[in-house]
Amino acid sequence: MELREWLLGLLGSGVLGYAGFAFVAWLENRSVKFTLLDAYLKRAIAWGVSAIAGALPYGAMVLMGYEAAPPDWRGWVERLFFYIFIALSTNQAAHAIDKTRADKERRELAWIEALVPTDVCDR
Repeated sequence: MELREWLLGLLGSGVLGYAGFAFVAWLENRSVKFTLLDAYLKRAIAWGVSAIAGALPYGAMVLMGYEAAPPDWRGWVERLFFYIFIALSTNQAAHAIDKTRADKERRELAWIEALVPTDVCDR
């Protein structure tokens, strides 16, 4: 496998979008201050990391000559939008899967707690 194929695989697979989600999860596990930030700010950070991760390999491909540079600013916007959109879509999908998993665990815990009689535990 050549570097060009590897970069194309990175750009087309959406794995770079997961990088933003994973980066925020990593920060949440390492920093209490980050955990206390507003959820929208953490989402914005994840989107920013995903957007940068989606744009860097394309820039590398242009610099290495694997892909021709777009002729004007509109061409740059269109190509970058394409790769960044893939990354952001994957980021949102990872967030939705994680949120669904957390909601399911919360519902299961509430169901289990509802089955345990409270008067028995008080004795």
